[in-house]
Amino acid sequence: MDRSSRSIRSGRCASLQWGPRSPSRSPSRAEPFRNFRRQDKDYALAWCRDWGEGRVFYSALGHREEVWKDPRFQEFLLGGIAWAIDGPEYSPPPPSGARVLFAGQDLSALKRREGTEPPGWKLVDGAMEVVAGTGDVVSKDSFGDALIHVEFRIPSMPDAQGQARGNSGVYVQGRYEVQVLDSYGLKSELGDCGAIYGKKIPDVNACRKPERWQSYDIEFKAPKLDSTGKKTANARLTVWQNGRLIHDDVEVDGPTAGGTEEKQATGPLLLQDHGNLVRYRNVWVLPR
Repeated sequence: MDRSSRSIRSGRCASLQWGPRSPSRSPSRAEPFRNFRRQDKDYALAWCRDWGEGRVFYSALGHREEVWKDPRFQEFLLGGIAWAIDGPEYSPPPPSGARVLFAGQDLSALKRREGTEPPGWKLVDGAMEVVAGTGDVVSKDSFGDALIHVEFRIPSMPDAQGQARGNSGVYVQGRYEVQVLDSYGLKSELGDCGAIYGKKIPDVNACRKPERWQSYDIEFKAPKLDSTGKKTANARLTVWQNGRLIHDDVEVDGPTAGGTEEKQATGPLLLQDHGNLVRYRNVWVLPR
């Protein structure tokens, strides 16, 4: 327990990986647990995850009374709770097989939306920051079904109003925008943070205050096209913001405003330049 306690205090904490969903059928009771099995069988005794504005600390220990009374366990538990309340923030590492689009060092996996030129955005403290007017950035790689992870930081703009408050967007396949905006404490509408822009408001407002890092995890099912290019099935999105489910297997009938046409079943990840100094970090895509 001493080693686990030290790991918690230093901020090293195992993170859960989202598993695939099967909306068309009810999974067996065992299926959800298969998604979290580690190949190396090195299971954590404690772990944590984001939950809205804060974090949750879990422990696999403490099922017996003698464990609860053990001073070592009490120290371990209190250390974990203290870390969840006021510990440092760390980005979860990308899973095996993920295509890392930005890890803080360079923009080599990205380009400008039009043409092949490097992005005009700048590197700031391990993040990339929008440089207003230089245009959107897109991944050089395209993908179909995928799990997408993006972390973003909205600037504080107290004198701005509505869509001018830290506006940007994450466009899946360059088509379907999950909005980025300062919507902290607001009643969510179709243009607010977490919305599938213009199509569906988030089920819950999971936003943090501006100048705090936030995250999107997006489980994406690409549209299906037949051999003639006719669409036979719409795209679907499940979205978690800061660990909270805000869209559950939502069918999207077509591109959102500013998105490209559905001419093929693959496409790049696009991050929008809307003129505000939004930052992004730890961006990766795990093809399904």
